[in-house]
Amino acid sequence: MSGDTSEERRERVLRERAERLAKQNAHAAREEADFEVALCRVGQERIGLPVERLQEIVPLPALARLPGTPAWLLGIAQLRGALISVVDLGGLLGFGTGGDARFVAVVGGDDGPIAFTIDEVLAYRRVFASDLTQSGESTGDGKPVLGVTQDLAAVIDVEALLARPELVVE
Repeated sequence: MSGDTSEERRERVLRERAERLAKQNAHAAREEADFEVALCRVGQERIGLPVERLQEIVPLPALARLPGTPAWLLGIAQLRGALISVVDLGGLLGFGTGGDARFVAVVGGDDGPIAFTIDEVLAYRRVFASDLTQSGESTGDGKPVLGVTQDLAAVIDVEALLARPELVVE
């Protein structure tokens, strides 16, 4: 390489820099394109809840029913000294109401935490955004879904779920 002219050397250095930057950008894109989900069962459905939005998953606490509320609003519960609403996720999303709910997944909303029932926690795993099918919003079924994994787990769009009109308190 000592026989390189200054122009050839400059081209080689620029090419090497461009290759390094391309590798770094590809790695950064991969890091941004994947996220961890808690894979759960709700009724007969498998759903993924993005871990970054979860505060915790705990056993279903004792509930106090509220009169005059929809069937999917199971009531309120005391969790760590705070009262939180407990929503039957399967009932709300049309997966069927489950009598098997043993846990709640607590997520932070604008008006405080809210708990969604889940039947079982199956696993925690990484999901690549590029592997997801189209979301429920874009397919017209109105479900707050980021997409569906290759093994048919619906990854929930927590922001869209919390923005559903029936959950918004005026």
